[in-house]
Amino acid sequence: MNYSESIPDDFGGFDKLSFIEDKVKRQPIFRIKYTEHSLGDFPIISPEIYVSDAFREVVFENGLTGFTFYEVWSSQEAEASVEELNPFVRESLDEDVEAHLQAYYGPIIRRVEAESAELTEAGFYEMAPTESVPFYTVATHGYSTLRLPAPPGLDSAYVELVMHADQDPFEDEKYSWIPQVMHQVGSFAVNNMNWIGQWMVFPNQELDRYVDTYERTLTGEKVKLPLQVQPYSPESGFCGVMVVPPLPQCQEAFMMPYLENGKETHGEWPVYFHTLLPLYEEEMEYYFQHGQEALLEKMMENGIEHLFNLHRPNTFKEKRKGFFGRFNK
Repeated sequence: MNYSESIPDDFGGFDKLSFIEDKVKRQPIFRIKYTEHSLGDFPIISPEIYVSDAFREVVFENGLTGFTFYEVWSSQEAEASVEELNPFVRESLDEDVEAHLQAYYGPIIRRVEAESAELTEAGFYEMAPTESVPFYTVATHGYSTLRLPAPPGLDSAYVELVMHADQDPFEDEKYSWIPQVMHQVGSFAVNNMNWIGQWMVFPNQELDRYVDTYERTLTGEKVKLPLQVQPYSPESGFCGVMVVPPLPQCQEAFMMPYLENGKETHGEWPVYFHTLLPLYEEEMEYYFQHGQEALLEKMMENGIEHLFNLHRPNTFKEKRKGFFGRFNK
């Protein structure tokens, strides 16, 4: 029973019933025990028998008689309350975001404000390398103000993006593509109300191809190859990103609870900090042909942190030593 949303009558029953969806969704047939009434210190067992939609459908499909069904509650009402708890526009306090980032990534050394006050714009936080996280870490700040569409059953509708670099991308021009990529992925999502989920790949394509690749990814259709991508910079050679879990030492950074007056509220969805891993063209094409698990099996040979080394070699190109021991094609 969801007592807070049920309305009791004066006789030990209810004028309106509400259930806790997680508690009843696996119960095809049940009664309720009512303890929070004013008639005495004893439980009231409902004379009515409650059944699920699945039970009702079985009765109809098999032509069984002698049953009368009345709808007393719908999970759609629960879904509506989820929408109310998680509004389309919801802003986290700066101090909550800053405390979260510094707890898991390192001390904040830079804050870059959004280019405008539009809700679809975002700024950046930059965290310094630490012994635990030996990278500069950049995180967006602002995209999670808007609730993006999320597949049924998932609460990953408020998102921010994270990337790592071995040099400061706001000081070293060779790494300036990193915040640009984060802006590209994030702004496309919030301007088009598109979901960002784990293991999705976003190639650096012309807009029409980018949209086509995204839509085919969501529907499970084959993505058009070749991808026709462009490198983010001549120095990097990376042509796209994949949404991946945080580094193992940053796992707790993945979800930030939404706080009101410093407290969590039951039913409020967290903010997800999705990490973007740069990929080469051949790696993305292998992903679209063979899947995420097959790609990761080949890429993980040298460990997880190696994947975030922006000088790592292309997994599917011949490895030949070039100047200074770097691998070049």
